[in-house]
Amino acid sequence: MMEIAQPQLSGSETDLGLAPGGKLKLVKGASIHLQDLPGLSSSLKNGIRCFDLHELPSDPSHLFVTTDAGIVLHCTRHGSKANPRFYRPSSDVLAEVRSIDFSPHGLPYFLVGCSDGSVRLYNMKSDKPLISWPNATNGEPIVCVQWSASHPSMFYVLDISSRVHVWNLVENLSSPLHSSHFGNGI
Repeated sequence: MMEIAQPQLSGSETDLGLAPGGKLKLVKGASIHLQDLPGLSSSLKNGIRCFDLHELPSDPSHLFVTTDAGIVLHCTRHGSKANPRFYRPSSDVLAEVRSIDFSPHGLPYFLVGCSDGSVRLYNMKSDKPLISWPNATNGEPIVCVQWSASHPSMFYVLDISSRVHVWNLVENLSSPLHSSHFGNGI
């Protein structure tokens, strides 16, 4: 962000998007070219699409990007080598990874939700999931996964059919405790 010394009340023709009389503008500081990441196969370099991006809560220089290639890319903003560089599924089935969320409890875990309705739990030190739930939403594509802010073993999954699935890994490791459908204006 950059402060404008003399804001123009009529707006600016060069700083598009700056409000008339505005004093702050956003300035691009850097960019990351995901196709340039070492170890990315040549088939992925030409057509990878990204759906979600999160910073590591404990170190914002680490970025995690969900992709249509079924993997989560791990890179850094300052050019240092990220380890592991990719988080892969445990099977050969590659579904689009649509959503990612990190444990807000200081634990080295994150969840991803996929277009085939699967959810995966990763330890940040391993490129393979600790556990996968291949049919977490009865095959409905996942829109969002979110870890509970108050309970370390709970997370929520929203699918494309407006169903919220509530998981508690202490009480049931294989399926959600409860699923609720929100539809028809309810």
